[in-house]
Amino acid sequence: MSSELNDFITKLAEEIKNAPKRFIEKTIVDDQARTNLYKLYSNDRPAYLGFISVSRDNHVSLVDTITLERQMKLESRNQTQSVSILQAKVKSRIPEAPVHNDCILPLNYSITSESEIKYEGPGKRHGNLACQYPVFIKDIRKSKSEKIEYVTLTWLKDGRWEEHTDEKKVIAQAKLIADLSSRGIPVTSNNACDLVEYLYRYERTNSGRIPVLSIRSKLGWTENMTGFLLGKEYITGEVNSDSSGNSNTKLPQVMFKGKDIGDTELAEGFKSHGDYSQWVSVVNTLFDYPEVIFTIYASLTTPFLELFGAENFCMELSNPTSTGKSTCLKLAASCWGEPDPRERSFIRTWNSSDTFIGRAASVLNGLPLILDDTQLVLRNSGYRRQEENVVTQTVYMVSSGLDKGRGTLGGTATTGSFKTILISSGEKPSFDSSQAGGERARLISLWGKPFLATDENTQNVVDNVKHIISEHYGHAGAKLVKFILKNRDQWPLWKKAYQELSKKMSNIGEMSSIEMRLASYFATVGTAIPIIHAALPELPRDKHIKPILETVWSMAQQEANENEPGLMALKVIYDWFWKNNHKFYSLKDYLNKIQYVGSNYIGYWDSDPSGSWSFIGFDSSLTNTLRSNGFNNPTEILKNWKSKGWLTTNKSSSGLQKQVPIPGADNMKQNLYCIEKSVFYSI
Repeated sequence: MSSELNDFITKLAEEIKNAPKRFIEKTIVDDQARTNLYKLYSNDRPAYLGFISVSRDNHVSLVDTITLERQMKLESRNQTQSVSILQAKVKSRIPEAPVHNDCILPLNYSITSESEIKYEGPGKRHGNLACQYPVFIKDIRKSKSEKIEYVTLTWLKDGRWEEHTDEKKVIAQAKLIADLSSRGIPVTSNNACDLVEYLYRYERTNSGRIPVLSIRSKLGWTENMTGFLLGKEYITGEVNSDSSGNSNTKLPQVMFKGKDIGDTELAEGFKSHGDYSQWVSVVNTLFDYPEVIFTIYASLTTPFLELFGAENFCMELSNPTSTGKSTCLKLAASCWGEPDPRERSFIRTWNSSDTFIGRAASVLNGLPLILDDTQLVLRNSGYRRQEENVVTQTVYMVSSGLDKGRGTLGGTATTGSFKTILISSGEKPSFDSSQAGGERARLISLWGKPFLATDENTQNVVDNVKHIISEHYGHAGAKLVKFILKNRDQWPLWKKAYQELSKKMSNIGEMSSIEMRLASYFATVGTAIPIIHAALPELPRDKHIKPILETVWSMAQQEANENEPGLMALKVIYDWFWKNNHKFYSLKDYLNKIQYVGSNYIGYWDSDPSGSWSFIGFDSSLTNTLRSNGFNNPTEILKNWKSKGWLTTNKSSSGLQKQVPIPGADNMKQNLYCIEKSVFYSI
């Protein structure tokens, strides 16, 4: 062996040691290497076998060394022309093929002049067509959560490259691969086995060159917040490249694959279009409308929930007239993608089942869930579920961050968790249709006109907003996420700032438990706002944000307190009492010598002849009255009253009642629900 050949083989062996998976590329695809190895194979067999032995010691697979051995035999038979076809690079035959530059055809396969994939090797299959179209493996996708591999096939049909992703098992079995005919691949029972064999060999031959991608069934933050999946874009804060290092393709390292077509449609709504400067210019005209700006801020706050360790929450805009509520929701959506629900948008209406809403939420991890118009809540004919139940259950589900548990034929399905902020609208506050007190602690409800008026000037503002965001959307959210990722070193400081602001807001004056929880939501948004402005410096810096937050906070407080179930129920009972006070035995009745007969009365109050009184006691008619007025769980209302100190009780009676002596009834005492006059007058 010449010194020149020896040096070449030594250098080649070192390269293979550093990259054993590129053995085929280094020994067969490279013309010079193949020629020199054939010289070694022909003239110095022991040296050739020594090269193979060293390669195996350096973790080259047995299959690859056997492939090289076959190539050398073909060279020895003077089939150089055949070899150049059989081991040709894909792009040397089809330059526009969407595969890696160095992908090659498997040994013994060729692309004919009619662009067919043909087997040219020995045996009974010689001359068989694997496929009438050129078909290749574009990428392999691995799901960590499902522990399943997927493969993306690409093929040329009618001058256009098509592609389809499916589980890898589909291309591993002839009976399954035939189903791909419905996708446009010309496969039948006649060529199914040949196509399976070709694709298997193509994958093995191009190991290390076919991009291997990670796939997720969730959008938003990935594991450990290393990146953010926004529709088809994977954001890391750095320049993205595919796993093969191929510079002329831009495949993300992580891709989204929905569990069904609905998930895919939702993901397709997160996209950008038009010009960011146009979008931000129209947003900058809206800082005189606190509700509108707060809704945009809330939408852009969603990526911070995970970072701050903050809770999910919900917000709604409500007003009976057409005042721009839907436009406000579209503005919130335009931060992240397509704002028109008639297009492929992630914004939805409440005309959806609770199952759909739960599964849509489960796809999101740092992105908003936007549902328009609670009046459209779907009533399932089988259940006759009431509108308020669907909305209330959705509020609780979103706040918990967990979808409803569901069963399967084999057991239980995985419960989807998520981080999101629900942004909703309706003609009336959800509070008005619900007696669930906990809903008020999970929902920022804003009643009023988002654009403050309904005159011609306001309509012009709304029309301009709708016109601009219909063409320019999806840029702000992506810019914000990139800023967050590029400033990872600031995350601990941001989280500390949230914790401090949350504590400060919770200690402002005397607040109810509901107000304290709402304050934590405002702290989340309030902490995010300066970071949002830093990420989007085109937003105005001369606008004071504090008055906007104070206005919205006042509106949220008022709605939560005015519509609190316990308070609403107390007002109902007070009005009902004065319409029926003649049915209550009183001290005045006793002094007028009216005898007490229990069946004639539904309670007692200590009103004297002068009209002075201090409390009212109600029997079980109280709970019946609550039910008849829409308070379906009277016990919860009574517990609510007791927790507020509105019920007067004593140790000798049941937990919610008081033993009240009835004058003139032979020292009889009756258990009654007692409310003092001062409580009624306080409302």
